[in-house]
Amino acid sequence: IVAHAEYVLIEPVAAEVAVVVADRHQGRGLGTRLVEHLTTGAAAAGVTRFVASVHPDNDAMLRVFTRRFGATVRQFGDEARAMFELAPPALRDAA
Repeated sequence: IVAHAEYVLIEPVAAEVAVVVADRHQGRGLGTRLVEHLTTGAAAAGVTRFVASVHPDNDAMLRVFTRRFGATVRQFGDEARAMFELAPPALRDAA
């Protein structure tokens, strides 16, 4: 297994997303592509928001969440929480 991503509902319309990419395969866009696929399926299922717990030193994943998905990030001790809204399928398809 090179990479894995999943989401778990934490509220009726919110889910926590988790991504792991093997060290030697990081930096190739795999995490970004996996999150993109998850957002598509989750939005179609009625999820409107993703949250993620990220180690604050994981600059690469924090950049993915903020730059690609427009996440806001808050620090809570030794954990950063990224949160972003998912585009409804109709808006995403129109773009």
